[in-house]
Amino acid sequence: MPILKGKPAAFIVQRAEAILKGEISSAPTRMMHGQFCASGDTQPCQEPPSREELTLMATWLDNGKAIPAMKTTPQKLYLTSRETYERVTHNKAKTLFIDVRTPAEVAFVGYPNSIDFSIPYVYVRDWRAIDERRKSLKVEPSTSFLVDIDMALKAKGLEKSDTIIVICRSGDRSAKAAAFLYLSGYNNVYSVIDGFEGDVAKEGLWKGERALNGWKNNDLPWTYELDKDKIKWN
Repeated sequence: MPILKGKPAAFIVQRAEAILKGEISSAPTRMMHGQFCASGDTQPCQEPPSREELTLMATWLDNGKAIPAMKTTPQKLYLTSRETYERVTHNKAKTLFIDVRTPAEVAFVGYPNSIDFSIPYVYVRDWRAIDERRKSLKVEPSTSFLVDIDMALKAKGLEKSDTIIVICRSGDRSAKAAAFLYLSGYNNVYSVIDGFEGDVAKEGLWKGERALNGWKNNDLPWTYELDKDKIKWN
């Protein structure tokens, strides 16, 4: 069988869907396809694993374990960056898509074209303050996060019960934001588990770089150009 452990989750999901649909015809993949489809069947399988099931399996293979603890949320609602793009593209009117990264990240690293708003979950208030434990700039929670989320929902004509998707750099911060929203009464909040920049490669040519997955690495639409109508910073 193809060796999949360690491959990017997005690649695994795409490959698995192609195999299940019979779009790849190598001997190993025909064998895999045959586990779900009748012999000679060239049509999509009637009951293949769902995209959500494939994503969970792919994430496990990608990381060699289950979704990392730092990326888990109480409601256990997760999407990959590619799934997010597809969902927002096809159901934008009923989905609120929020980038919760800091203003500096959005301005200098870029952001997904399809976000509704940039609403930071934390801010860098003092550029001289260093978090010694994390070896990075010290961040402080936003004091207006819930107010800004409510205003964003109202701007789209949505309610607390509607779908909210939050994205950060790699899925840790979005998990915290999603958990905070869930505990605050928003019960349909998804975290993008691979984020905008993706996870850091632990080995190989791209070791130490965010090159495994994420919005950018999946070549999904993004931009550096700031849209003042999407910016909700304080």
